[in-house]
Amino acid sequence: MGGVPINVQPVTDANAALREALEDQLVRADFLITTGGLSEGENDTVRDVLSPLGQVRFDHVAMHPGMNQGFGTLTVRTFLDDDERSIPMYALPGHPAAAQIGFEVFVRPALRAMAGYSDLYRPSIPARSTTRWVSPAGVRQFVPATVTGSPEEGYQLFPVGDPTRAASLTMGALSQANALAVVPESATEVAIGQPLHCLILDD
Repeated sequence: MGGVPINVQPVTDANAALREALEDQLVRADFLITTGGLSEGENDTVRDVLSPLGQVRFDHVAMHPGMNQGFGTLTVRTFLDDDERSIPMYALPGHPAAAQIGFEVFVRPALRAMAGYSDLYRPSIPARSTTRWVSPAGVRQFVPATVTGSPEEGYQLFPVGDPTRAASLTMGALSQANALAVVPESATEVAIGQPLHCLILDD
């Protein structure tokens, strides 16, 4: 994406430990990404820890998978010149495959924009489904798929795993996909032969 990742080990859900880990990174990072801790349980503390650090919004996004998302800016004071700067941040779901899809849809374009790229988004092509499935109503579904074909012959998409079973959405399955098939919010069923826009993941 044009940036250098700073990997941090997983931290506990304890407020103090999480806040300390975040503040340690904010002095050197230009963008912060978290995964997990966005549910409604008592141990999901990301909202409580991030909210006092800046302007952060958490929402249920009409997408599947990865309904829980967070975005905002965190304020950091630099002690050398006693100035403040804002760090953009994005909070992704804890489910690994859902986090990866959320990264592709929301975070990757933002990072590429910060790095000065003009082409921010994955290329999209129409492909006809080889499989019928029922899609959740009222949400935009992103289905890992393998797309084959050519501009002359047209493209076909083959879902990786069962799009109707959440258990089939794993990082192993996602690693076999070269695209994300996008089912619009208005659709509740995908028919064989139906064209869908597909975000091509191959670089």
